Amino acid sequence: MSISGKIENADGSTYAFDGEGTRPEANALSAMWIKFGGGADFNLNDNIYIRAEALYGLRGANTFENDMAKLEKNAGENAESKNGTGVSIKIGAGYRF
Repeated sequence: MSISGKIENADGSTYAFDGEGTRPEANALSAMWIKFGGGADFNLNDNIYIRAEALYGLRGANTFENDMAKLEKNAGENAESKNGTGVSIKIGAGYRF
């Protein structure tokens, strides 16, 4: 869930998602992710281990993306928002007490 956000433009100006005027609030950037995958622990000795994890995720379009696509359609453009995907790979180390 997004609690704050802003866009920094190339000209140095910023667009804040603060709900002021016609700007949306930051929660318009929130999107639902569904992730699945797996992981494993690899023991180096009795107390130290390495953990590896790989996840694949599917994301629905957020409110801001849907609203921008509607504005583009109203202006005569062929626009639509799309769902997203992504891969997360994590590697960590741990110590058992």
